[in-house]
Amino acid sequence: MDERASKRVIVDLEVEGILNHRSLQVWVYDLSANGCMLQAAGDPLPAEGQPIRLVFPGRRTVSGKLAWANGNVSGVQFTDALDEGVVAQLGFRPRSAA
Repeated sequence: MDERASKRVIVDLEVEGILNHRSLQVWVYDLSANGCMLQAAGDPLPAEGQPIRLVFPGRRTVSGKLAWANGNVSGVQFTDALDEGVVAQLGFRPRSAA
C-alpha cells in the first residue's frame, strides 16, 4: 500500500533544475506537494542527499534534496511543500470529448 503524505499527480513537464550551482534540464513525471520524480538530460545525478532547486512554470521555485538516484532518474523530497493548488494545476487533465 502506498502511504504517501500527499496526493500525487502525473505530469510530463520540462523544468529547470539547479544542482551544485549548475542549471540543468529535467523532466518531472510524478508530482506531489512534498516531492517529485524527475529525469535529467545527460549525465547521471549525484547521490542522494544533494540539494536541488526546481523552477516550475510561472517562476515558482521549490527547494529540496535528492531522496534517491538511479542514473539520471531521481526522487526529490521538497524542503517546503508546494501548494496543493499548484500541484493540481500542473497535473494532466483529460480532454473533453469533441
